Amino acid sequence: CCCGFRKPRSPGVGPGPSSGILAASGDAFFGMSPEDQDRIFFWQPLLGSSLIIFSIGYLFVSSRKASDARDARLLKEVDLDEIRSARLAGKAGEDEVLALEEDVATLCVAEMAAAELLGWGEDTATTRRSSFFLRTPPSEVSRAAAARKGKKATGLDAELRDVAYQSDDWTTIVLFLVGFFALLWLLLVIAT
Repeated sequence: CCCGFRKPRSPGVGPGPSSGILAASGDAFFGMSPEDQDRIFFWQPLLGSSLIIFSIGYLFVSSRKASDARDARLLKEVDLDEIRSARLAGKAGEDEVLALEEDVATLCVAEMAAAELLGWGEDTATTRRSSFFLRTPPSEVSRAAAARKGKKATGLDAELRDVAYQSDDWTTIVLFLVGFFALLWLLLVIAT
């Protein structure tokens, strides 16, 4: 007993082999009434399962935001490459190139912030920021951008923009919600 405080004993619990685990009557667990046991054995698994489901949902939403930020950066890099080519041909000015480079840098910072799952510290000259990042799954935009780096294609830029707007977010959201409510229903059926 810490600091001189003694934990009061539950009624019906005496010394012996049970040593406070089971009541002498055998029907109370840790000195709780059956109503308390039912309440704890119902809510504890429900809360634990909900915590796991919401954690998975948070990871899913964070991964989706990071993937969208990456795709936006990749599409802006395509625009930057076009403007750089136009600049070399004399059709675009230096101001347009600098503006797009600034946009790409901003989107890169936004992508890193969206992909960061957990981080602490500051990134200064004397300290480093420590972070855990999500690994985003490849999308059609990132696959096309990876293929674009390996070869030069004329119609690929328009194809990248079309693919970015064809993503179907509603299917994954509906599947997640149906799975969540199915699991909740299953837990309620088991608990009753």
